[in-house]
Amino acid sequence: MKKTRCQSLRFLTVSTLLCLCPSSSHAEKLLEFRFNKPGTFAPSSPDALSPLVLSLKNPEGNLVDLHGQKGSGVSGKSGDRAFDCTSATGMGKVSDKLPQPAPATYIGPVAIAEDETSLLSGLKSYTIQGWFKTDGSVITGVARLVHFANAQDSAGKTVIDLAGNLNGGTLFLGITTPTATRKEPVDTKAFYNAYDMVNQWVFFALTYRKNEFSFYVGDAVNTAALAGVSKGDGATGDVPTILSIGNTQTPKRPFKGWIDNIRIYGSADEEKGALSISDLEMLRKLDASGL
Repeated sequence: MKKTRCQSLRFLTVSTLLCLCPSSSHAEKLLEFRFNKPGTFAPSSPDALSPLVLSLKNPEGNLVDLHGQKGSGVSGKSGDRAFDCTSATGMGKVSDKLPQPAPATYIGPVAIAEDETSLLSGLKSYTIQGWFKTDGSVITGVARLVHFANAQDSAGKTVIDLAGNLNGGTLFLGITTPTATRKEPVDTKAFYNAYDMVNQWVFFALTYRKNEFSFYVGDAVNTAALAGVSKGDGATGDVPTILSIGNTQTPKRPFKGWIDNIRIYGSADEEKGALSISDLEMLRKLDASGL
């Protein structure tokens, strides 16, 4: 009888966790990359709006399987893998403070879409959420986590850039949005000293609503918490973009470590694309549990 009761409790716990997902009335999941299926491509999850597929490439531009070993993902379970960026020669940009001679640039792998997408066009609220784990060095050097840019990266085109700042242990948000009143893009940058953990999975999230950017941080044990808030215009223009994860298109701003469970939510509504902290905590629990 006791065994049956334990099995029932376990079932209820799993069922409860499976329900812990943001309501579609709050935000639409545009993209989700869980990096669990080995191969040279990483498709967006079937329940996301877009079927976008990322190509996994080494610095030479060749397709390679960059999925980590079994258990390399956030939960550590055998079926949970992560995007393995440990082959990068360094984290982000080469510091001018390094002893000479130093390399001209660091290079590393990238997960990149082959075609532009219009998913980011016309968003007035959105969420970028995911996990990273460094291989021993603090995130720094503008190492890219999530990078949306047009093919030429030219002025006046939409760019959303979430990366490690030059100040180690901080995240940098670069926003470029064309406006009706000026030809030059508007740049908004935010910095928060909350992401200096090494060799462990770090939960990160950025939300934008009504001219306000909110940064969140957590890990596999600690709940999602607000790291800071910044004001600025973050509404996106109507320009197709190319998504890359773990690096730029070049690719010369590599993240060195592992990245997992990247999700993008968005809406043309001023609020619905930004997940609440309770929604983010639900996602953190789901990922940590490996469901």
